[in-house]
Amino acid sequence: MDIITTRQVADLLAVSEATVKRWADSGTIRCFRTPGGHRKFRMADIAEFLKAYSYESTGPTHTETPAPASGPRMSDGAPASRAEPSFVSTGLSEASLRFRNLALQGDAEGLISLIAQQRLRGFALPSIFDDIAAPALEDIGRMWTSAAISVAQEHLASQTVIEALARIKPLIERPAANRGSALLAAPGLEQHDIALRMATLVLCGMGFQPIMLGPTSPVQDLITMIASSNPSVTILSFAASHDRKHIATTLAEIEKSPRVGRLIVGGEGLTGVELPARCERVMSLSDLAYRLKTDAQVH
Repeated sequence: MDIITTRQVADLLAVSEATVKRWADSGTIRCFRTPGGHRKFRMADIAEFLKAYSYESTGPTHTETPAPASGPRMSDGAPASRAEPSFVSTGLSEASLRFRNLALQGDAEGLISLIAQQRLRGFALPSIFDDIAAPALEDIGRMWTSAAISVAQEHLASQTVIEALARIKPLIERPAANRGSALLAAPGLEQHDIALRMATLVLCGMGFQPIMLGPTSPVQDLITMIASSNPSVTILSFAASHDRKHIATTLAEIEKSPRVGRLIVGGEGLTGVELPARCERVMSLSDLAYRLKTDAQVH
């Protein structure tokens, strides 16, 4: 997530949008404008502003810095907004706990700002998804299983995360190099696709053009799509356990496709599954990014 809006900058710095616009127009913070005239800000320029003015989450540290508007703060430096649900922490990090509560609250804008904060602190998008989002989502699943939250609350949290991810995609700055297409799917009975949606964002930032088929993709339709799109890489997610033999058979079928490209699979549902020879299993999005980055350097 390398490009953010005026509102998101205002949330990050705890100032009004008018203040951000004034700083941008005066050159205090660099920005660029879209063809429609909207200001957009690159993460690198926001980071430069923070460094140049010694601007920290609690405000500036010397008088030369533009003074931020006062306002309530969360403990991690994020501006407070709506009241958050109070659930017992289960060992989550502060950032994961906030991610979980924002999702349960239905606050997609808050999730976007939280991700932006972590990017400004130097964390790569795959690490944010692995170390902050994934534990939060796992905790929401545990809460639903133990009846600590209702089905409706679990659905709200999932849809809020999906909305936030969809809104982040246009904010990712793609590299100049085009690395071809990447086909992503959750085959057969698999109904979970949040991990796949996160993977599409990671791939966008690496120069791939994602083709997202989503959950419950019929195997034969998936093979047909592979043949027609000729992807550089095919990524399959198995987040939940189903029939191991069926998963192995599915992967063997897909592997035979002559245009499947590099075949990468991931998810807890693969535990105990014997993978075909050409399948590469990744354990996280950071692992996926590392392998694809290493492959690009080799070639």
